[in-house]
Amino acid sequence: LAAASAGKGLANTATAIGTAQNGLNTFTSNANTALENGSGLISQATSDTTTSINKVTTAVSSASGAAQQAVSSMQSVTDRNAQLIEKLKNVSDNTQYQDIIKKLEDTNNTAAGTLNDLKTLSENTQSTSDSVSKLATDFNTSTQNSLKSMGDARNTLNSGALPQLNSGLSSLAMTAGTLSGTVTSQNTIVTQTSAVLDQLDQVTNDTRTTLQNTDKQLEHVENKLITVSTDLKALGSVDMLKNLTGGSSLDTGR
Repeated sequence: LAAASAGKGLANTATAIGTAQNGLNTFTSNANTALENGSGLISQATSDTTTSINKVTTAVSSASGAAQQAVSSMQSVTDRNAQLIEKLKNVSDNTQYQDIIKKLEDTNNTAAGTLNDLKTLSENTQSTSDSVSKLATDFNTSTQNSLKSMGDARNTLNSGALPQLNSGLSSLAMTAGTLSGTVTSQNTIVTQTSAVLDQLDQVTNDTRTTLQNTDKQLEHVENKLITVSTDLKALGSVDMLKNLTGGSSLDTGR
């Protein structure tokens, strides 16, 4: 369940990043149009771009939150894997189970690497959110200063921070998609291992029941042997021999 939650969180991250990119493209288009129409529309440009930037900031913040959720869920996966490994080690040293332990340990090592990647993704989305906020401030300052600043604003839009930001968002979305597939694969292995443990528990219970039944049977045999031993001792007594043979010793001919 934890791995599934991590996968869902990553899917939400990718979706939120896509929303951020759409907002970013809308922002760029609106700002360029407003700047091309001249200084009379600077105020309108500021208003429109602020609205678009706010949408971008909200979407990127959502992506950051989803990434943090994925980090938390993936941490649960690695913790659960560690518990399964410990349980298997305590159950048996059989080679078959050692193979399962090795596979699960490899999975957990991969999961640990995935967890680090998720933390990096979360940090990057948060950093991107901060960059968007700064970009909004810089752009509004540029549009409000003077007509000359309009050229600087257009450079910011078309050849500066915005294209870099858009590229960064694409990279984050790709990373989220890749990690989502990795998490799903790890969830499958954990599920399979849990099934093996369930079967192992059943075998252990069956073995315990069999041993208990065997113990009872051995106890029954022991009681029978004690009875036989007692009977033999009785048959070996002098009085019993006299009754059987009519004499003081056993007649082998009889």
